[in-house]
Parts: sequence; structure tokens; C-alpha cells
Amino acid sequence: MRTLVLLVAVLPTLAACSLMGLTDIDMPRCQVDRDCLELSNHEGFPTSCLKLACADDGSCALRPDGEEAFDGFDNDCDGLIDEPSVDAVGAVAQTISPRAEVLVEDVTSEAHVTFADDPTDGAVAAWSWDEPGGDPALFARIGTDLVAGQEMSYARGAAEPGGSSTANLQDLDLDPGCYQATESGGIVGADCDFSELAIGVTDTVDLLGERAVLVAAVNSIGCSEGQLRLGYFELGDLPEVILRGPGRRSNSYLGLDHTDDGRCTGGSRPECAATRTSCGLARPAMAVLDRADATTQALVAWIGAGSGRDECGGEPADVEVVVAYLDSGVFREPFGWVTASNEGVPEVLGSTSGGGRPAVAALPGVGYFVGHGDADGALALHFVHAPPDPTDWNGYTCCVEDDTRDECEGQPWSPLCVGDTQFTDRTGLETVSLESSAAFVHFDAIDPAFGGPVDHVAVALGTVGAGSVEVGVTWREGCGASIAFRRLVFVLSGGIPTSIDEVGPAERLAGPASADQPLGPPSLVYVPSGFVVEGFTRDGSAPANSEDRGGWYVAWTEGPVGSGHIIARRVLELDGRALDRAERIDLTRLDLGPDADANAPSLHSTGSGAGFVYHDLGAAALVGGEIAP
Repeated sequence: MRTLVLLVAVLPTLAACSLMGLTDIDMPRCQVDRDCLELSNHEGFPTSCLKLACADDGSCALRPDGEEAFDGFDNDCDGLIDEPSVDAVGAVAQTISPRAEVLVEDVTSEAHVTFADDPTDGAVAAWSWDEPGGDPALFARIGTDLVAGQEMSYARGAAEPGGSSTANLQDLDLDPGCYQATESGGIVGADCDFSELAIGVTDTVDLLGERAVLVAAVNSIGCSEGQLRLGYFELGDLPEVILRGPGRRSNSYLGLDHTDDGRCTGGSRPECAATRTSCGLARPAMAVLDRADATTQALVAWIGAGSGRDECGGEPADVEVVVAYLDSGVFREPFGWVTASNEGVPEVLGSTSGGGRPAVAALPGVGYFVGHGDADGALALHFVHAPPDPTDWNGYTCCVEDDTRDECEGQPWSPLCVGDTQFTDRTGLETVSLESSAAFVHFDAIDPAFGGPVDHVAVALGTVGAGSVEVGVTWREGCGASIAFRRLVFVLSGGIPTSIDEVGPAERLAGPASADQPLGPPSLVYVPSGFVVEGFTRDGSAPANSEDRGGWYVAWTEGPVGSGHIIARRVLELDGRALDRAERIDLTRLDLGPDADANAPSLHSTGSGAGFVYHDLGAAALVGGEIAP
């Protein structure tokens, strides 16, 4: 199919390099192709030429096919770097030569890092790290408006001025920390920390006057297994994650689904009541759904097992979900709070034997796709309808001795607070159960493509049509043995996905890998155009489409621990197959040293293209760039 000319003959190992006058150079052992750069540049080869590749036996050998490897070098030594491959009739549209640079410094190698798309600026990041007495956390924006290393803290709605009562919490002021329920039924001020995090950025400016960041954080103070806290902060402010009560306003400000002692998440689970080690949660994930003239909401999913869950999984555990609402009102000035669906009690979507975060992707204005490896190691996919807005909270801002407004001095008034009666229960304000409102659609499980089990799933929507939506799904199989991809087409009825119409062929994008050099979890992003030009064909067949078409980037970490590289591939939306089976786009910094390790990447849309960011452990920094414009 290719018309590229084979430039060199295949030689088995570097023993043949003496033919090129390289006998005076010590023969290095290699782990990745770039380890052979010094030899490639010797004896007159241009500095951009990486003619030698790392063979299976750890020696540098002439590249077996003389073709480009899409790694920022001129592998076929024709003076062009990463030029596209050429088909018999059509052509790959874009030349890819990404460069990575340090974006955010001082990100400790011990940090738990999470990323999220920012609809305006590309991406945001948040990270926490273990520290005695509590986990600090930082937040940064990745993109045109870069703000690095803002310290995150918890801020609880203050009790009424001059008093210790937490019944009202009607003052707008904030106190450091969080509130926590006690075993006796009381509420006390407490400290919270940030362990694992999930974040999401809103697209719209609401009553608060700013776009907001929703935060789901695992607090381990008082519960090593983890307690889920839901809060928010305004994107333009220092990130104080606000947990504002009281109970009538928010059903989540004391933590989600806490045990009788107020400590752990999982109080509704029978197994948690039986044994403490069955409490807690791990691997939270989030997707924000902005809807016009509606309350901003986000679906939060996690594994219903303690925070010590192994990355490769373990015994089957529930995949739990809740929808968090960012609500707002006016009390002298705008203020916000977070409530949760089903009165703050999580609902079980499925079960998993894996250890990766569930995949959550929003279908604009409609709901959420959720993916994970199931308890049998297959690929489980669900859709969750966006639930209706919570009932309006009428509020109370002024307590009076009778049912008149005379003592309120013009403040907003409601008869919810009369005399000594403080209306703190949620009667009339209960949020809906997702399951009882028929919000769940469960699709048939899809068998592992290459032996499984399926884990670390990522989902990204492609083209959304009137009656269908194309979805890219990638995952890691066999505890890091393979990276797989499938394109799926879902039937839409009234805008809601109801069934899978088409399951594309499985593509193995990487692997099989050895147990001591596993592949990292994949990331996924869709771009609508720029992958192929008009007239592109497969294997000499008739053109499938005459338009400029796009597809998905998939990226993951590979290589031995201590010298991992971020590798990306392109998958065409037309047929769900890898655009070029030989293409391997190296997104890692070219000066990544032998003591460095690149953690799992995150891909995000840049509008016309795609960007990437990952945690470089060796540099203790967030590193990234743009794959292509």
C-alpha cells in the first residue's frame, strides 16, 4: 500500500555497525529508539536522523523498514521529519511533530494528579500528595491562561454570627475546614484533606458570576478507606473548595453516604456495616454537563472499595454513581452550594474487578456515558439520563418571632423559619433517585479483544447525528498487556442512546507487553478533522468519504519503569481502525532522562486540534504541548 522507498537493508544487530566505521564507539544497550541517537548521528549522518532502532535484544540496529516512526526525528534520513505516509490514492493530511515542554513546575513525584477539560482554555489539573496530618492540594490551569500551583483548601459555610449553632449556617462567611456528622447525630467542625481527586469545569457563567470547578475529593482524615466530599470553587478565585450547608440546603456538605460515626463513605452498603474494610471508595471520576437555563450538574463515579484498591484491581466491587448539582441563590449576594441525587446516597451502576477510574463522558444536554471493566473482565457500558433539576430551595435569610416580615428589614424572607422553629429537614426538597426515574440504560457487555481483563476505560464522543452518536472507547487489557480500541455507534431515540447499532473491529494499538514493562492507562480525545484528505482510501478500495475527516487520538505510557515514554496513535472515525499501523507519535520530552518516568497522560481538545499533558516524575513537573494544530 505504501509508496515509500526502502532506504536500508535490515541488519540484525549493531555488530554490523562496524561496516559504517562505528567500531570506535562503545556499543550502548538500548531500551528505546532514542538511545541509539548518538550512533545514528556518527560518521556524517545529519543530527535529525535516527536511522537506528532499538532491537528486541537491546542492541541498536538499522530500522527494519526505513520508514518514519513519528517521533520527532528523520528516521528515513531524507531531510524531512515525520513526513506523512502515502497511500495509493489518498494521503494522511497532517504532519505531526509535537514538542513537549514543562508547563507547571514543582509537582512532587508523590502527587496524585488528575486532569479535566476546560471548555475555554484547554485543560486544568489538580494534584494532592501524602503528608502527615493531612494532604495539601494544588490546582493549575493548562492553556492560554496559565495559573500554576494555586493551593487548594476546604472552606465550610460559617455558623450564624456570634453563635455556635450549625442549624442555620446562613451566614455567607466561610471558615477553614469542613463540617462532619457525629455518631450522636450532631455536627462538628473538622479538618478534611485531599487524597484522590476528580474535577470538572463548567462552561457557563451562572448566578455566581464566574465559571466554576466542581470537585470530588477523597478525604482520609478519620477514615483511611476514604470519605467522598463534594464541593466547588469559582474559577477566577483562589480555589477554596466550598462545602456549604445546612442540611435543608445541601444533602452532601457533611460528606457523601457517611457511616454512623460520620467518617467513611459507604454507609448504605451492607458489607460496610459488617466490616470497616468494605467502606470507603477509590478512583473517583467526573464529567460536567452544562445545560441552557438549567442547574449545572456533573456525574461522579467511583469504585466502592477502599482507597487502597490496587491499580490492577482485585475482588469484585460496585461501581457507584451520583449526580452532583451546583445550585445557587441570593442571600444579600449570590452564593452557591452542592447537592446530590438520591438524597446523597450513591446508586450502583455495575460491578468491576478492575482498579482504574470509571470512564465518564457527557453527551451535551442529555446525559452521561459510563464505561468500566466488569466483574467478568468484559467491557461494560452504560448511559445515565441527566436527572431533572432539584426542587427550588426557597431559602431562609431572616428568622422572625411570628409569620410577618416586619423584622426582616427588607431582606429576602420566607416562612420556612418562624419563631424558634428551624426548618432543617429536606421535606419537599428531596432529590430524585436515578434508578427509579429510569435514568439507567445498560448495554450488552463487550468481550475483551485480546484476552482481557478490561480495565482503565476511556470514552470520547465523536460525531453526534440526528439518530446516532459515534463513540470511541479505549482500554487497557491484562494488567497492562495491551491497549485496545473500538468505535461504537449508538442509536438515539429522542436524543437518548437506547442500543448499540454497531461495534467496530477491535484494534490493538500497543502490546502485547511484558509483565515487567506494562503499558499505562490510555487517554482519549476526538478531533473532527485533519486526519485524512479528500480521496483517502483503504487498501485501494473506493473512497469511503470525500471530505476531510478526523478521529481519535489515543495515548498511553510504555517502556520500563524509570524511562517511560508517552506514545500516541490516531484512529480514523470512518472505520475505527488505526490510521497508520506503523505510526507511533512520541509525546515525551526529548530530554527525558534515564531517571525519569512519565505517568499516564491526559488528552484534551484545543478547538481545532488536540493537546496533551502528563506528570513527569523525574522533573517533578507537568509537561505537555499540542499534538497538532
